[in-house]
Amino acid sequence: MDTEELEEARKQGVIDQELYELAWYEAQRVTNRIHNNEFPLLNLVNEHKFLLEQKLK
Repeated sequence: MDTEELEEARKQGVIDQELYELAWYEAQRVTNRIHNNEFPLLNLVNEHKFLLEQKLK
């Protein structure tokens, strides 16, 4: 979910405040890991993308 969808879910009562806060916490945690280059899966994705691009040339 993006931030607008998350906020809308909270407003409509689809999720409660506790789940809303947990989602924000997790989103921030993942974002921080990405910025700190602590998300190894993204590095692997970039490597695979590079290999595929080379094969398509």
